[in-house]
Amino acid sequence: MNAATWSRDGQLLAYSLDHDIYVAKWDGTESHKLMTIADHGVDLEFSPDAKRLRFTSLSLNYRLSLWEVEIDGSGLRQLPSGFQQDEGECCGRWSADGRYYFFAFHRGRTDIWALREKAGMFRPGSPDPFPITTGPLDYFARLLLWLAIAYSWWENSREDS
Repeated sequence: MNAATWSRDGQLLAYSLDHDIYVAKWDGTESHKLMTIADHGVDLEFSPDAKRLRFTSLSLNYRLSLWEVEIDGSGLRQLPSGFQQDEGECCGRWSADGRYYFFAFHRGRTDIWALREKAGMFRPGSPDPFPITTGPLDYFARLLLWLAIAYSWWENSREDS
């Protein structure tokens, strides 16, 4: 097994084996292949509503890229569209409120970037990612969860004031 994750509500399990990505009920029953990809699927992450799955594709030459697929296996697309750079992007996490998707971007060092998710008619998403950190420190991907929580809190506190 390359990677595994549960949906936020704990009802679904996604996991990857080599080039295949599967979805099952929380206890592993009713497992079915979602898709087969050219590279290895790692770092799986359900969307907050469990309707989409995002993952990092890891090629044999260690190139990383982010992908998204609907939970029924349709709509596979690379994220962010046309943004692939240097060693690539990986290790994404949604903010607690689901309005942002944070990911690590590698270009000699690792910085954290974000995508604004669509949040209704008056708050459209954006296909263009924006930087959260710009060095000179090298940020590790595991800081993403902490950052997503902190950024979500910061955004909410700004809206309240």
